[in-house]
Amino acid sequence: MQGIPISEVKKEIHVRVATEQGIEKGRKEGKEIGLLQVARSMLNAGFPPEVIQEHTGLDKENILALR
Repeated sequence: MQGIPISEVKKEIHVRVATEQGIEKGRKEGKEIGLLQVARSMLNAGFPPEVIQEHTGLDKENILALR
């Protein structure tokens, strides 16, 4: 019985790790986009930047840049 070549195993591991990293990056970016949308909505509703910062965790400069 012949096994899978080491080079193929390494390639498969690399692909899986890269895929997981890509998924995690996408989740992180999606979460950040969502927080920015919430912050913009809160600004438009008249909430002060300090309150938005407290509830979203975004820094004040990013919140003010949404204006």
